[in-house]
Amino acid sequence: MNRRVVKFFLVIAFLALAVLILINITAHDFFRPESTSDQRRLRDMYDISRILAFYHESNSSTYPIFQASNQEEWTTFSKLLLVNNKNYKAIPQDSYSEEGRSYLYGSDETGSNYVFGVRFDNPNTFKEAFNEDIDGLIFGIDCNDPVYCVSPAVNP
Repeated sequence: MNRRVVKFFLVIAFLALAVLILINITAHDFFRPESTSDQRRLRDMYDISRILAFYHESNSSTYPIFQASNQEEWTTFSKLLLVNNKNYKAIPQDSYSEEGRSYLYGSDETGSNYVFGVRFDNPNTFKEAFNEDIDGLIFGIDCNDPVYCVSPAVNP
């Protein structure tokens, strides 16, 4: 009888382990974000949009007249925002910036409008959002998917 109880508990333990492994595999697909880097990019978009709004308010209702489509240009642009924006100590950088990847920024000639874009690792993470972003070549920035672009005045 004692042996039978041990076997019963071993079978239960094995089944519980199998269920936990199965839940972990399926939970990864359904509940966890595809990329924590993409989650961070989404937060960075919000932060950078706030920084740009503050810049706009502090600089005669103009946005920076600048083009940033690579890491070197983004670094220069970040320094420009910090000089003119004393409320922030750092401008977010793409988590893959060491690989030459960067956020994207372009403005019109007068500084009255801009476009800001990010490249997501996995566009499926926010696939519904790609239906509402801006696509095309906007202010010199290629906003076609998988780049997600926003602008205060350009509607999709």
